[in-house]
Amino acid sequence: MRIFTYSPKNSFAKKTYIVEKKTESKTSVKAKSPFLGEWQFVIDLPLLDLTKKLEVYCEGKKSIQDVFSTLDPQTRDLFMADPGIYEKTTNYD
Repeated sequence: MRIFTYSPKNSFAKKTYIVEKKTESKTSVKAKSPFLGEWQFVIDLPLLDLTKKLEVYCEGKKSIQDVFSTLDPQTRDLFMADPGIYEKTTNYD
């Protein structure tokens, strides 16, 4: 298990990521945000590859689009917010 903290100037964007190996090619990610709460997802990246990318991203010098350029936008969004948040904010029933 590894823990990474992304602490930009905008405190609403602060995140903590806890990553654990799930299989040889998949990693479990638990994301925490003081503003958005907690969520989990599994990503198709080996633990070593993901930890290297998160180290760079959490330094705050590169955008998530640059660090995770090989991922599609929907997968990159998993690092930013709980995918369920969109359902919660657009469900007017």
